[in-house]
Amino acid sequence: MDYKEFVNEIIKNVKERLGEYYDVSYNELTKNNSCLYTGIIISSKKKYGNNFTSPAIYLEEYYKMYNSGMALNVITDRIIAVYRECCRYGMKISKNDITKDKLPDRIFYRLVNYELNQDMLKYSPYIPFMDLAVTFHYLCSGNDKNIQSFRITDRLMNEWKLDIDDMYTMADNNMKRLFPEKIIDLKTIMLRFLGLSDYMNISGPEMYALTNKYCLNGAATMLYTTSIQEMAEINNTDVFILPSSIHEIIIIPAEREVNGDNLRKMVIDINREHVAKEEWLSNNVYRYSHETGQIEIFE
Repeated sequence: MDYKEFVNEIIKNVKERLGEYYDVSYNELTKNNSCLYTGIIISSKKKYGNNFTSPAIYLEEYYKMYNSGMALNVITDRIIAVYRECCRYGMKISKNDITKDKLPDRIFYRLVNYELNQDMLKYSPYIPFMDLAVTFHYLCSGNDKNIQSFRITDRLMNEWKLDIDDMYTMADNNMKRLFPEKIIDLKTIMLRFLGLSDYMNISGPEMYALTNKYCLNGAATMLYTTSIQEMAEINNTDVFILPSSIHEIIIIPAEREVNGDNLRKMVIDINREHVAKEEWLSNNVYRYSHETGQIEIFE
């Protein structure tokens, strides 16, 4: 069974299992780095009417399970279980809840690769940031496990009569409240499991992963600069920033001269061997200047 046949079969099975009070459909969605995914969307007409959005449940991983021998009825059960869990945790959002009046408290930003997201950026407001782009998003709901959000498009920005500077100011004010920083000591883990000692002998400086409390799209914490600035001040030096993925960055005090090519080789190897295409951020290394407080690509 090819992928298209699999999707149609799953749609049919879910519809039959849930019954007439549910709408079941699918959309092909372009995610980060122009990765195309198929998402099944389930809505309960009886309970919610037509005024609520529902989360997309992506089918690519389920197709891998099918090809590994998992039965279609088991996959159908799992998809329905995911849908019901989303409902249980309040992941259904009223369209009436998405308004310009609520934007100042709900807008946030993410960091993505500029070059790999050209198609998406054609119809989305963004701010260039070195080889990256800052994109804007609306937070619909969130709990300790998940968030539900959508990217703000040019159409919505114009409809709400916004400009990019205003959106950035609002988003920047929200980031530390909605997505507070989380810092993790990584030096020992990375030396042991990723073999960074093959590229540089890191025997002294500390090494941390910087992300947010959800560990999702945490590379945007690079723009907070709080923890980065603290590391620079404590060590009285610049800070190297390694883009581990869209979900986190690695920060290392620049206590001594380091070859930029070696750092880039380290990042490229990690991206190639350990990071999924959709989660890839950049092959470049960045440097935070203790003197100026600015971040630039490290050459």
